[in-house]
Amino acid sequence: MKDLVYYTVGGSPEYVHILAASIDSLREFGGNRKNYDILVMCDEHFREHLASLDIDHIHMTPVNATPVHASMRKTEIFRFSGIERYSRVLFLDCDIVIGKSLENVFESIERSDVLYVKPENKDPESHKNMYYSRQDLPYSDAELKGLARDQVYAFNAGQFAFRVSPVMRENFEAVARGTENYDERIHFYEQSFMNAYFNRARAVDYSLDPHIRLFAQIHMTAPPKAINHFCGATASIGEKLDWMERYYEFIKGRLQVYKYTPHIRWRYTYILWIIISCILTLYVGLTIMRR
Repeated sequence: MKDLVYYTVGGSPEYVHILAASIDSLREFGGNRKNYDILVMCDEHFREHLASLDIDHIHMTPVNATPVHASMRKTEIFRFSGIERYSRVLFLDCDIVIGKSLENVFESIERSDVLYVKPENKDPESHKNMYYSRQDLPYSDAELKGLARDQVYAFNAGQFAFRVSPVMRENFEAVARGTENYDERIHFYEQSFMNAYFNRARAVDYSLDPHIRLFAQIHMTAPPKAINHFCGATASIGEKLDWMERYYEFIKGRLQVYKYTPHIRWRYTYILWIIISCILTLYVGLTIMRR
């Protein structure tokens, strides 16, 4: 059976450029493309923007009111009618650059009852944070002690993997139902719900940890991981695209050194804005003096 790589996308049409960059890196470095298919989940309003992408399937979701709702669709993967044709499934956020073959990633997915995730940190206090828990269903003191004892960590939901199985179908449907209670004041995307559900159930595995690098935009000259995630909620679409394109070129050997820098186009725009402001100020001043 083939493996499946899937994405979710929605909101501004500009996101399609980030998605395209990720898919390009996947096709370039991800390994034999005959071994996996690519699925994109989006609503009817976004479908037209996918026409030029090298993908195998599109799963149409209900209309996504916001990019947050589009992101949360990742928990509905078992509503894709073709899911049973695949054995192993890998989810990727759009702001990920694939740096090497995914063969070792897929080979790490052995169990059919756990979610394979990347810990964002190993601080037990993180389980109290809204980014990694449900503030409407907070952990008790006993649960927090148990999580620390069992070395269960807060994880980043921008990439994960699993085997297709009845158990995982039940798990994902339970998380999807939970997201219906989403409140931006106390939840962070679907990540809050996934952490709370899978960590409480001890249904997580960290075998993918060595293959993933988070916050890849930070100064980085080391060889690429299989999955390089340019995460960071405050970055603009333009910034992320710039980072991804530059790192893609770095992997291909066209750049010798990669450093974290501001988006060059935004920097030039800012400088141009200052110059124009100075000219206008000078013009207004001279006009007043002449009067």
